[in-house]
Amino acid sequence: MAKLSNHPKRIYKYRAFTHLSLEMLVEDTLYFADPSTFNDPLDAKPRLDTDIDAGALEDVLQRLMVQRVEAELTAAAKTIRYKGPKTVDHITRQCQLAFTRRMEDIRYNATNPDLPVDEPLQFLLGREVEAELLQRYDTGIVSLGERPDCPLMWSHYGDQHNGICIGYGVPEGAALHKVRYGGSPVVQASLVQKMLLGGNRARVRVDEAVLLRKAPDWKYESEWRLIGERGVQDNREPPVGAALSG
Repeated sequence: MAKLSNHPKRIYKYRAFTHLSLEMLVEDTLYFADPSTFNDPLDAKPRLDTDIDAGALEDVLQRLMVQRVEAELTAAAKTIRYKGPKTVDHITRQCQLAFTRRMEDIRYNATNPDLPVDEPLQFLLGREVEAELLQRYDTGIVSLGERPDCPLMWSHYGDQHNGICIGYGVPEGAALHKVRYGGSPVVQASLVQKMLLGGNRARVRVDEAVLLRKAPDWKYESEWRLIGERGVQDNREPPVGAALSG
């Protein structure tokens, strides 16, 4: 995902005044949250438009599944210090086996006469691709705003005006991404297909659709995001001050 050079010089994080907030300041850390915990239940959960046929969707699903399972098994093998050609071959076989079993289930379920769709196989493949796409973006987000004096932000995130607003200096080249408000919350399967085939522009568009797009009603937040591994991480953009609610 491309970094933006025209980001603000300072961004802000509204928080409740708790021991966790103080610990975050003292230890100079940031918490990369799971998007499923956000106020907006649709945040980072785009819908998939199945604009390609079942055969193409099957190929997309296979690529997504193989990449995910391979990464999971490789990480597990590294943890227990397994390596070498036999381990690689085992991982390859397990990836293909996982996909084969998934397709068997999908094809069986597609024969269900109660499915209220004209193309049940395409429909079920689309749902599976959508689920795999969301797993691909199993990431954490730090949400920050442009203003330290937004009443709604103080109310929603600053413990009803009883919390703190922490200001962070933003150095040049920071890995900061601007949220886009509006537009369709839909990702075309054809775009995912292009991404998996190595299309860099397609990858950027899918990244932005999943991680950086919100409904227009949230525009008052003027949000910027840091994206990384979930949980507490060291802060790479040092805090420069804090403002307390009056």
